[in-house]
Amino acid sequence: MSAILRSGDPPMKPLDRQRQTIAKLTAEIATTRDAPWPQAERDRLLRAQLQATLDRSVGTRERFAKVIDPVNRDAAWPDLTWPTLIDAMGIDALHASIMQRIDTLGLPDGLLPAERAERIKRLEADRFRAEAEEESLVCRIEAECHAHVLRRVDADPLAILTAWEKAA
Repeated sequence: MSAILRSGDPPMKPLDRQRQTIAKLTAEIATTRDAPWPQAERDRLLRAQLQATLDRSVGTRERFAKVIDPVNRDAAWPDLTWPTLIDAMGIDALHASIMQRIDTLGLPDGLLPAERAERIKRLEADRFRAEAEEESLVCRIEAECHAHVLRRVDADPLAILTAWEKAA
């Protein structure tokens, strides 16, 4: 009797567990790729961007253009641009206002690019090993249970070949 049948579980149970592991690793890779920047880095980048915007606009500011109010045609609003807004509010007040809005999003503290790349590399290696183990399970189930098992369409071909190489 085969080891898979002797375990007492249905033959597909270990394969299903392995596929769940692969799905979790894939989701974690996507979450890591989309992770926000750390709070301190977001703060630094925003301040630098506001200052660069202000620096670029020095000496090139146009007078306020008049915009016609669609409701009251006699009133006019000034056309606010980022440099005029920074001038009007002050860089510190505008920075604090934007950061306050960002903080209300409840973003978790994120990863710097080097940390992100290292973590993704580790997770992809873990997923590769899990996919090679999945293919090994598929081959064992097919051999021991004499059943055809459908492979995932998104399985890594290199992981499949690695499993076949180990089995040979």
